[in-house]
Amino acid sequence: MRYGSPVPKRSADKMKSIALSLIVVFFLGIQGVAFAGDDPKWSELKGLFGKDVDSAEVKKFVGIYNLSKADKGGSGSFSPKHHGYSVMFNRDIVSTIVLQVAPWPKGYGGPHWRPFSGELPSKIKIETKENDLTKMFGKSHTKQGHSWITDGLDIWVHFKKNGSISELYISKEEPSEKMGQNKS
Repeated sequence: MRYGSPVPKRSADKMKSIALSLIVVFFLGIQGVAFAGDDPKWSELKGLFGKDVDSAEVKKFVGIYNLSKADKGGSGSFSPKHHGYSVMFNRDIVSTIVLQVAPWPKGYGGPHWRPFSGELPSKIKIETKENDLTKMFGKSHTKQGHSWITDGLDIWVHFKKNGSISELYISKEEPSEKMGQNKS
């Protein structure tokens, strides 16, 4: 074959096939990297409670989900670009996880912002209302309401005006909270 002559069709098809195979192998071979739109499972998030932000587990999680860090003086959070959840820390220890359940109000945030797409904790669903939570977990354990203890978690729920869930703020249950817990 002369320099500058066209590649025979059979060779070109074979080269495309090899290139496609290499791309597939490359992407299938990537382990520990989440694809765009992937949110972690609740079990992954829950496993971060009590961990130091410099621990191997937290660093791996932050890397897998490509989270950005915002902090000041040992407090802050890790969040994905879409802002669907935040892993918050205090004194460099993961203490609270915030899940954005509903879309943000119109005009708030960027066009790439979206709610958390993973499964919610403790069998809570996006369509769950306050009275459903009371049936599931008993009365709120705080005077202000909207906070329940279940499965070793303290779940504070922010509701929209229409009664649907907007956000969940989830922390590990503190021993002192257990004493004030209401049972149904």
